[in-house]
Amino acid sequence: MKYQRLHGKLLYSAMLLVIYILGKNIPIPWVGVAVDDAVSDGAVSSLMQFIIGNSRDQVSVFALGLTPWMTASIIIQLSTLSQRGAGRRGSSASIQKTIRYLALVFAAAYAWVRSASMDLIPFYGDSLVLSRLAVILTMMAGSFAVLWLGEQNCLRGIGGLTLIILIDIIRNFTRIFSSAISDIRTAEDGAGSPAALLLIILIGVAGIMMMILFENSEIRLPVQRVMIDSEMEGDNYIAIKLNPAGTQPMMYVMAFYLVPYYLFYVLAMLFPESARIGYLSENMTINHPFGAVVYLAMFIFITISLAYVQINPSDLSEQMRQRGDCIVGIAPGRDTEHCLNRIVRRHGILSAVVQSLFIGIPMMLCIVWTSESNLFMLPMLLMIIAGIMQNISIEIRVIHRLDHYNPVL
Repeated sequence: MKYQRLHGKLLYSAMLLVIYILGKNIPIPWVGVAVDDAVSDGAVSSLMQFIIGNSRDQVSVFALGLTPWMTASIIIQLSTLSQRGAGRRGSSASIQKTIRYLALVFAAAYAWVRSASMDLIPFYGDSLVLSRLAVILTMMAGSFAVLWLGEQNCLRGIGGLTLIILIDIIRNFTRIFSSAISDIRTAEDGAGSPAALLLIILIGVAGIMMMILFENSEIRLPVQRVMIDSEMEGDNYIAIKLNPAGTQPMMYVMAFYLVPYYLFYVLAMLFPESARIGYLSENMTINHPFGAVVYLAMFIFITISLAYVQINPSDLSEQMRQRGDCIVGIAPGRDTEHCLNRIVRRHGILSAVVQSLFIGIPMMLCIVWTSESNLFMLPMLLMIIAGIMQNISIEIRVIHRLDHYNPVL
């Protein structure tokens, strides 16, 4: 049947999304009301809404979503990169197992912090200890259930894990826009003015155009392959995208930023007399210069690092040397590695700086306007949506073409 593979994958992904959305609407039994804002305020609350959900989502069985996995994944990927540089490299299966174990730790930590701000209902006597433990275990189980749904989508659906992230962003995108419209009705200047909204939207549109350009631009290094006839050698090259890490840094930095935020929050509870810890806890928010600088610094670091994760010059040059291949005009081995290093570093820095401008300018504008408006999130969310949608469309086109081929046997 024509397009049978594509239709099957689309139907499977739709089914998993229905399960995910239903889980987001099933509340944890031992929670009385929505989450208090004691743990997350202002811009950080907005940030959490796009990786976890709104206050209702934050007390559902899928409250944590993919956040623990995203945090663990970026940490393990960065540590694996340093191990590769030292000549040590684990198998893919062992890396995934390590990510799962670390995600379990982060799920327990995030659930413990989030449960501290919930109105718990005792289900045995007057003690809330068992209720809090039940809430923590429920949130941990829900997080791994979401991860399982994403992995199943990787195997049988379209979009993989990023489809779940995309749905969360789209579901919450309307809240930001409606909030911005509400600000316009009640304010005449600053972040709530129509001019401010128009400026942020224009930055977001420019960010979408930039993402499309970066995702479709690449440098092609001509390669001389020993085992290929000379008539075909002109078609052989190594392609390195202008944005090697894609949209991963923008998604990962949102989850990774919660690590120092929660850390300072817990330290402030443990050491309330410390003025320094109190300052860090109070100012580790995106609508404060300190928190904004930390956020952007994390984004630049993750973008450059993930460029080397996606394209590892050491591994690539070694594979070429073993096959007897070489970049035209570049000697195999160390010279090839240095050449690839320069290109990956240049592309990583370029994409990090350009994207951080589209993310940072709206953020700084809201700081200047002394506003806690969600407007600063719009460009980043539009860029993530554009990047993910572009990758999903490419996947759909590939599957669409495969459906045109008849089986050989």
